[in-house]
Amino acid sequence: MERIFVRSEEAESDFRAAPRVNVGIVGLCAGAGSTFVSTSIAYLASRDKRKSVAFVEAADYLRGAAEPRSRLFDCMGADKRFAFREYIDLFEVTERGGSIRNSLNVDDRINWAVPVDAVKCDSNVFLRVAGSIAGDTIICDIGSSLEGDNLRAALSSMDIIVCVADPAPSSLIAGEKRLYEIKKHISESGVKLFMVINKMSAGVDKRGIRKFLGVPEILTIEAVPASEIHGCEYACRLPAESKSIRAKLQAAERIVNEL
Repeated sequence: MERIFVRSEEAESDFRAAPRVNVGIVGLCAGAGSTFVSTSIAYLASRDKRKSVAFVEAADYLRGAAEPRSRLFDCMGADKRFAFREYIDLFEVTERGGSIRNSLNVDDRINWAVPVDAVKCDSNVFLRVAGSIAGDTIICDIGSSLEGDNLRAALSSMDIIVCVADPAPSSLIAGEKRLYEIKKHISESGVKLFMVINKMSAGVDKRGIRKFLGVPEILTIEAVPASEIHGCEYACRLPAESKSIRAKLQAAERIVNEL
């Protein structure tokens, strides 16, 4: 469909070899908003020119969905962003046994690893991409797809874990088993955990949520109207590029400040 992409700024990229930090964003259940939170963290972190930020998505395609590619690829208007240069499918290269250490899909200071062919990818490929992609701040959208040993393997590869929850009781209940797995890993590994409640509203029982989640601190992101999300997508922009949405991202700013 017809969309107009106007680049907000021309940014130089300098992806140097440096100590890495892997940040895994995990959704407690489908629809919690891990992609919204992870792209927001990536965008905000990329504003710091001392960081070389990479984004690796492992969300819907791990379900073996029939969709031809990641929805994020279309949401962010990747076809427009890379209209006059090659977009390298780092997942396909990795699956074929190739090296991606010198392969870059940099746009707006972020090195993107968003799969084009959703069917071919699996959790092993995702972990290999996350471990090899160029950058020093690797934002991994683990989403809600991985379970069991695959989830534990992904969590074990992360230096910081951000758990994203939808405050609706039905969503929290659906993610209860997943929450147990994440908290168990945190207890055993000592890795830093940020618990984020996305889509926060006045109708949420904050005390009930704190009791259910059982963590000492909860960060919140106010619910963003669908009209604002739609406006960003039609303009081929990430939500965090919108000033009105960015004003609600104090939780993401807090996480970025600790990277």
